[in-house]
Amino acid sequence: MPSKPQTPFLATARRGRPQRFADVVAQEHITTVLQGALERGKVSHAYLFSGPRGVGKTSTARILAKALNCEQGVVREPCNECRSCRSITAGTHIDIIEIDAASNRGIDNIRDLREAVRIGPAVGRTKVYIIDEVHMLTLDAFNALLKTLEEPPEHAKFVLATTEEHKVPETILSRCQRFHFRRIPVVAIIENLKKTYAEESRELDIPEAIFSYVARAARGSVRDAQSLMDQIIAFSEDRVTLEAVETLLGAVEFDTLLAYVERIHRGDLDEVLNLIDEISQRGRDLAQFVRDLIELYRHLMVAQYAKEPQRLIDLAPEQLKATVELSGRLETETLLRALEVLFTAEGQLKSTVDDRLVVELASFKLAKLTESVTLRDLIARVEGWEATGAPAGAAPRPAAKAVAPRASASSSNPSPANPSEAVASPAPVAPPSAPEEPRPVRIEMVDPKGSIPAPLWRQFLEQLHEHSPKIYSYLEGAQPLGLQNDRLTIAIPKVHGFQYQQLKGRKNTEKIQQALGEVFDKKLSVEWVLKEIELVSDADAPPEQGVSPAQLIEEAREDPRVQQVMELFDGRVIDRRVRRGKRAAGPAPGKSPKPKGE
Repeated sequence: MPSKPQTPFLATARRGRPQRFADVVAQEHITTVLQGALERGKVSHAYLFSGPRGVGKTSTARILAKALNCEQGVVREPCNECRSCRSITAGTHIDIIEIDAASNRGIDNIRDLREAVRIGPAVGRTKVYIIDEVHMLTLDAFNALLKTLEEPPEHAKFVLATTEEHKVPETILSRCQRFHFRRIPVVAIIENLKKTYAEESRELDIPEAIFSYVARAARGSVRDAQSLMDQIIAFSEDRVTLEAVETLLGAVEFDTLLAYVERIHRGDLDEVLNLIDEISQRGRDLAQFVRDLIELYRHLMVAQYAKEPQRLIDLAPEQLKATVELSGRLETETLLRALEVLFTAEGQLKSTVDDRLVVELASFKLAKLTESVTLRDLIARVEGWEATGAPAGAAPRPAAKAVAPRASASSSNPSPANPSEAVASPAPVAPPSAPEEPRPVRIEMVDPKGSIPAPLWRQFLEQLHEHSPKIYSYLEGAQPLGLQNDRLTIAIPKVHGFQYQQLKGRKNTEKIQQALGEVFDKKLSVEWVLKEIELVSDADAPPEQGVSPAQLIEEAREDPRVQQVMELFDGRVIDRRVRRGKRAAGPAPGKSPKPKGE
């Protein structure tokens, strides 16, 4: 008995193509404008439809062509019943010309178009030229199209479609009405798949989770989603299962992504490695796994700040709920740094032959993010030490000389790291109540008459540092020469010509005068001069009060704050520099002033 002939298979992306403006998914901002133009008789001579693939650009162009040539007249919605509408749907209408610019991109092709466009429509009211992927035309072809596109015959309309609008010349863009097609939200794709595959769902019992998974994998393209569903249905026999979908597409389900992130931020590396092994053994695509993780971390970051996360995060409702809940347990700084790690891993996966190793190394880095310390944390910690005089929980640094030990949060009587070094100190020395005051900074007053009192100069620097740290930094090496007739003369080193020019600016001078007024309680003017001022080492400076340069360096090594910095950065003191001459008081310009009250 002869077998029954089968109907040729037609892909759902073709069979389910929108035939009315109302059928176009999630592009109401475009279809509403086009319907209004049709209703009012104000259809433009040229349109440019841009946007990602599979979002309805070419379908909308065909619907517009049907609405212009429908036998019922120019209408908001084509009837899809008349001979004209049916022939356009079948792609056989002689007056609707679709051109693939990728294969017809030369100037000769456009010249042929210019000749053909002069001829009136054969059976319809309007000739419609749909040029797909128009950005593929050559520059000469674009130039040949300009005049025709700007002033086409009354019987002709142009619709240009492209996925890369930035490659279309501005001269072409300026002659078109432009519409940008958006990516389709996951929820809208799910609804479209349910409607399109209603019959298949009854036959194969397709779970709703499959539609959600496919919609997310399609990344905003209805056509891609429909192609994936056709592939899944052809792969399945009696029932579509999530395991079959994962095997076919090589992707990882959303719950597994969430489990990975939770284990990473718990620092459970054993479970993380087991999860990677499971994903790899199941034949999943690790590169796609990393891309999905990047998208999930983006969702987690957005969920922390968005008042309406459902508008900004394209996930199914139950997935969105789980994402928002997880984001509340993570820190933004950690999420940002995790994204940097994953972006690096994504780039490495393009050139490696061992995907698993790259993913495992990235996982180690992600798991250690919560243990690492940022530069901002280090700065805050050092600033806290300056306020308290000792780091919290820091172990004492053994020294060759007997130095007063610093307090430790872990032990009230810490033992030295090396027992042999404990002999160097004959008896424990009581810790000081406050860090020893460092040697005061010295300023040479060139003009003894009318010179600035040291405390007022120091107060001025502190006031300026508080108001404008940037201007304060320009005073590196500056010296007050004298104060006469309410005019303060300040010398700037000749090597600091840039700072000199910045300080002479009107705005900067006004801010300095404001700080002087707050200190001296009267309005002072400022005069700037360039002067030879040399920065020298203590080793070159003359000894003061019998103190040798070696003693000055040793004092720096014994300073508690210097020891804290050396311990933090594993450093050592190699020199100590001051400005030549005497300074009565005050912080070195360009350095942080000492807090008041020390």
